[in-house]
Formats: sequence, structure tokens, C-alpha cells
Amino acid sequence: MENILRKQREEPWFQEVSPVELGKWIRQQRRERGLRLEDLAGVGLSVATISNIERGIPRVRPKKFALLLKKLKLGEKDWQKRPASGESGWKETLYTAEIFLRAGHPMEALRELERTGETGGLKSSRYHLLKGECFFRVGNLNRAEHCFLLALRLSQREPPESEGHIEAAAYCGLGEIRGEEGDWKRALLLTETGLKKVDSRKGESRLLFNLWRNRARCLLKLGRQWEALSALRMVWKSVDRNPFSEGALPLFVLRARIHLGLNQYAEALQFAREGLNRAAAEGKVGKIFELAGVLAEASLMNGDQERAQGYLRLLARMGDSVPAAERARGWTLLGKYHTRHREWREASVSFERARSLGQEAKRPDLLARVYLAWGDSEQAQKNFTGAISRYEEGLRILADLRDPMLERALRLQLARSWEGRDEKEFLRCLRKIYEFECGRREVKSDPSDEVSLPEEGLLAR
Repeated sequence: MENILRKQREEPWFQEVSPVELGKWIRQQRRERGLRLEDLAGVGLSVATISNIERGIPRVRPKKFALLLKKLKLGEKDWQKRPASGESGWKETLYTAEIFLRAGHPMEALRELERTGETGGLKSSRYHLLKGECFFRVGNLNRAEHCFLLALRLSQREPPESEGHIEAAAYCGLGEIRGEEGDWKRALLLTETGLKKVDSRKGESRLLFNLWRNRARCLLKLGRQWEALSALRMVWKSVDRNPFSEGALPLFVLRARIHLGLNQYAEALQFAREGLNRAAAEGKVGKIFELAGVLAEASLMNGDQERAQGYLRLLARMGDSVPAAERARGWTLLGKYHTRHREWREASVSFERARSLGQEAKRPDLLARVYLAWGDSEQAQKNFTGAISRYEEGLRILADLRDPMLERALRLQLARSWEGRDEKEFLRCLRKIYEFECGRREVKSDPSDEVSLPEEGLLAR
């Protein structure tokens, strides 16, 4: 009996371990240390032997394994702490899919995720979160919502210290879906829940910036412009500390647009220029186009025609390299520019092009803005019949959306077009504006506890 026990004690701990699995682990540890085969070779251990060990060749003697493990300072405890089989491959797949998504290729990210099966616990929640982001990017909101809800449920079963941001990111995604559907009040509730869940001390500035941006955007869409600006001011110190973090540039765009909406042209120009410089430094073509558009619009409204013309030339030259939605904004601005210069034919052509691109992008909100600017152009030509037609078309498009600020602007312009021409229609427009303002005040004063929180309502599905 004593001989058997002594023999067991003398046998190395890796004796019962598969040579293939042990070899893969040793290769991984060597590569993580940045070592070559030649760096470990020496007396009693040749390059060929190390290569055989890493390939799992069974004929290598145990003392060679022991010598190599000693050189790498690896023992039984290190082996027991290694990631479970397949986990390193899972992490690589997840990382690759995330890179595709951040680079703007959601379909490639989905294909990468489909190559691996789901796993339990933390990995499963991250898998569904990433998949939800991919579906959201390609416009499949139903599947995106399903994935976000599943990621949320799975993350709530995990210990709090395991992953701090999955729950917050899922709420962020759900809020963005509600925003796409025009339910801005619900979107605001979900976004604020995400802000409560995120741990700002652990970093993840991209998620924090996205949540703050979405909160300001929801407030802006609900007609609460000053609150939206206040929300951005609260987070701006973090933006200054992390100027080149992913997620910072959209905040510059949003802040410049809010100042523009408040007729604060100097501030709009300031933040748009700063954002444009950073976008150029990062090579973000889409953001360069978007910020140049804000600068062109602010310059136009500020009366600086020469500078506006320069930015419009930049937009024209960059047109083919950006999505249809951004090009629609650019052509709308060009139409406004021609309207200011009383170049009616060029203005009409620009608005026609903007409408076509808005339809191509499937963005009804952009189309409504095109019709608003087009109507203003018709009104400037004293073509009130054409202006009324454009404004009514914009309101028809907005019927399925919830954008109070845009709806208010369209109704006001429609009332001005009817004024002095048809008293009955003019009074009907005023009545609509009055009803709209009363409803807006009621929405603004609603206590948030009248709407069930996501944990109670949304997750009950």
C-alpha cells in the first residue's frame, strides 16, 4: 500500500492530462509571454521537443514536460485556473464580431456570431447584447428588442461584480428602439434606467456617452430643449477628459444642433467647429459631413453667406462617401442657401434631390424636415398654395411619428400660409396649435411613476 501511495506522489500532476490539451495550453502561455521556441530551448530541451509538446505528440517523456513547465513557471494551480475549454475561442469570436460592428459592418458581425453556439451565464448575456446591437443597426427592431430583453434577463441572474455594463447597455438599446418608434417618453424612461444601472467608476465611456446623448435627444424630441442642453452640460467635463473616445463625437453634433435650435449661433458654431476638428483627426467621414452641415446651417442663419458657401462646397464634394440620410440633410441645406439667394429653380432641384434621398434612407423624420424647408422656400416666393401643399405633406408624414418640435414648426408655418387668405383654415390651424400646446404641457407635467418602470412592465413579456 505504501509503495502505491509513494508511486502516486512521484507521478507528475499532468500525468492524467491529455497531451493535446496540455500542449495547447503551454503554447498559449508561451505566446502570451511573447516568447519564441528558441527562447525556451536549452540543455535537455530542444526546439523540436518543445514543438512536439505543443502539438500534443504523446511520445515525449514526462520529464521534458516538467522541464518546460518549470521554465514557464507553470504548475498544477495554474492549470486548474485556466479558462474552460472553448472559452478563449468564444472570446476571440466575440471580440471579432464587436470589431466588425464598431467598424460599421453589422451583417459581418452577425455572421461572426452565428459561427459559434451560445454558452451560458455571462457569455450568453454578452452574446445577446451584441446581437441586439447588430439587429438594431440593420433596422430589424423586433429581433433587436428580443435580444436586448434576453440579455437583460440573463444579466440580472449574474452576480453584480461579474459584468457592470450589460444591463445598462441593454436598457440603452431598448431606449433607442422606443425612440426609433417615436415613443420618446418611454425612451426617456428606459435611458434614465440605464443611467442608474451603469457604474461610471468602471469606465466604459462609450456607453456613458451614448446614454447621456440619448437622454438629451429624448428631452429635445419632447420639446424640452433647455433640459436637453442642461443634460449635456452635466456630462461635458467627461467629454473634455475623453475627447477621442468612441461616443464623444455624437455629443458634439447634438450640442451644436441644440444651440442652433435655440438660435444661439455663436455657441452652435463653436461646438460644431470643435467637433469637426476632432472628427477630422479621427478620420470619421460621416461625422465630418454631419458637423460641416451644422456649420453651414449656423452660418446661413447667422448671415455669414460666404462661410456657409464654403461648408456647402465641402458637403458637395463629400456627398458620395456618406449615407443617404446625411446627403439628404446636405441637399436640404443647399436648398435653403439657394432660397436665401432667391435662386428658386436651384432651390427646387435641391429639395427634390433631398426628398429622393430621404425616401432612399427610409427616414420619415428627414422627409418631414425637407417638406418644412421646401414650404418655407415656396412661401418666400409668395407661392402660398405650394407652401400649404408642402407643409400638409410634412404633417401627413409625421402622423405616425412623435416629434412635437417638428410638428409645431410645420403647424405654425401652415397657419402663416393661410393667414389673410382663408380665415376658416387659419382659425382651424390656430385651434390645432392650441390643442398641441395644451397636450404638450400635460405630457411635460406627467409624473414618471404613472408609467410602469421597465422592470415591472417591459420585462413581464
